[in-house]
Amino acid sequence: MPKVKLTDAMVSAALPQKTIYDLNDTETPGLQCVINPKGKKTFKLRVRNFEKKIGAFPSIKCAEARKTALMWYGELIKGDKLGGKEEAPAKNQDVTVDTVIQEYLDYKQSGKHALASSTFYDYNWIWKKYLSPALGNKLVSQLTDVDVNIYFASLKDTYSHIKASRLILKPALEYGESMGYAVATLRPDKWLKFKTNKKERYFTAGELKRLRELLAERYKKKGLWETQYKQLIVLELLVYTGCRCGEILNLRWSDVFLDDGYIQLWKTKTKKGRIVPIIPHINELLTKIPKIKDGIYVFSSIKKPNSPIAYTSLITLWLSIMKQGKFNEMDIERLTIHSLRHTFITVANRTGISPWTIATLVGHTLGNSITGLYIHHNLEELKKAQSQIIDALREGRY
Repeated sequence: MPKVKLTDAMVSAALPQKTIYDLNDTETPGLQCVINPKGKKTFKLRVRNFEKKIGAFPSIKCAEARKTALMWYGELIKGDKLGGKEEAPAKNQDVTVDTVIQEYLDYKQSGKHALASSTFYDYNWIWKKYLSPALGNKLVSQLTDVDVNIYFASLKDTYSHIKASRLILKPALEYGESMGYAVATLRPDKWLKFKTNKKERYFTAGELKRLRELLAERYKKKGLWETQYKQLIVLELLVYTGCRCGEILNLRWSDVFLDDGYIQLWKTKTKKGRIVPIIPHINELLTKIPKIKDGIYVFSSIKKPNSPIAYTSLITLWLSIMKQGKFNEMDIERLTIHSLRHTFITVANRTGISPWTIATLVGHTLGNSITGLYIHHNLEELKKAQSQIIDALREGRY
């Protein structure tokens, strides 16, 4: 929480980050400007356990925010309330399932425990597409296990939607209860469960060949705009590195070391940094990426140069390619963009790469393996393994 003298120019120039953060004023006790990942900037007074919103910038300027904060701070001193908490509004009112889910997803969109952008997108889509039409208008005080099970039964042919709905509904209701809403007592252990289809979620050699052909066709398409061109490179990198979407989309130029032959990843699911070797094919993809002047991210957005391409726009392209290739028309578990990671790891295993080397390449934890913990790979070992995997992927030898 840096301390600075808040000015209109400084607040205006402050850029959003991956997580929510605040700037604390050096002149006014407790005055801070809170900036969320979407770029919204809000003035607040926070003194010990007391917190109160002043207003959003630029509707409220720094001078006005400072004046209000000083007035409130003086009132707190006079009332000797500095050690107490601001009284929260009574929330025992009855609200709908939609209201609770909306508040829960808003809460999980930023902060230390924020959902990954891809997970947030999936949850938001499931809520609006399935949960809301079925249960959204029901009051949380009147929601029953029967209501939930009827809804789950309606999705019995799409197991993944049931799984996602469960992952949204249960914590959202727990969140609503913690916020004081009159949530009915439910028994999630009694909710219906369905087994998934048995299809392995990876691209077969034939499917991957078809996908690569479709990507090649898209590159040659007339009127290909820069955003889609970058998105096609993202998809190729996902195929040949096994990285997660967020790891590639949030990659910064400062973490790409072409001369030294590796990419340094920091924004990983496990919160541990790792390196991705740059072999000739990966180098070729990286050097094709058009750079935006002063752009921070490798895959910078055209409209917002200081932000990466949105996950949602990448998924839109992905779904278009899946439809064109008729990959998901049969009544089997869908191939998703995460299936590219499954494919990379599957091929790595089938080409005889050590499990510990695979874990190092893709950023998996080594579990309780003492041997794995004592193995440290150098860059040349990782490059050799990466080359073997990419050769097998490109030649369909798996």
